[in-house]
Amino acid sequence: KSGIDVSLSSFAGTETPTEEEWNKEFSRVIESIASPSGGANLFSAEFSSVPSTKRLAEWIATKWAPAILRSYDIAGTRVGARAVYALQTDDNTVEIVWQELVDFKSVTSGRM
Repeated sequence: KSGIDVSLSSFAGTETPTEEEWNKEFSRVIESIASPSGGANLFSAEFSSVPSTKRLAEWIATKWAPAILRSYDIAGTRVGARAVYALQTDDNTVEIVWQELVDFKSVTSGRM
């Protein structure tokens, strides 16, 4: 189909996709774009099921995020926002709060 723009990002992984797998993915993208909704899911992968998203969210907010955020040298970031803490907003959702210094005051600049 003419007029389709595709942006491709490649990240290191444990397995290299075969040419057949790439062709299958690109065919799926073209079909999806041509559908009435026009939306495209460029990549989908199944890993394993999460038996309890609530427990996963709690672990991310209370164990993983604090350990990872402590490992960053955020004090050395002089300009721009930095991830400061994670907040569990409900049973299944965790937000990472980004802040920056504005006139020597911490200001929340975003949430992810």
